[in-house]
Amino acid sequence: MEKKALLELTKIIEDKSIRKFVINCLEIAPAYFWKIPASRSGKYHPELAQGEGGLVRHTIKAVEYGQSLCEKNLIRGDERDKVIAALLLHDTCKAGTKDQENYRQFPYHACLPKQYFKAPSRKIPLA
Repeated sequence: MEKKALLELTKIIEDKSIRKFVINCLEIAPAYFWKIPASRSGKYHPELAQGEGGLVRHTIKAVEYGQSLCEKNLIRGDERDKVIAALLLHDTCKAGTKDQENYRQFPYHACLPKQYFKAPSRKIPLA
């Protein structure tokens, strides 16, 4: 259910090449991304983001808030699409780049998607 809802959100990205890039990234994201809670302890995220699929629900909310902020700040076009894309992908490597989760080892997890999706075995072209 959460996976379908998140993939549906990619439709708000107007630029087709950015949308395609995001969809391709989500398709090869570590498998745990679709299952784990947003935080193991529950300390840093609301109840909605807890339990199985919590990280995806957190991502959906982040995109909704980002979309609202873009509207209020008149951010449009490619800039808006890039904000949405970044929010959709920001936690795809929350617990590392392997298919097993390991929250504690990756406090700077927001930097990992860039290297994960650029790796030679997974390199995804923008166009």
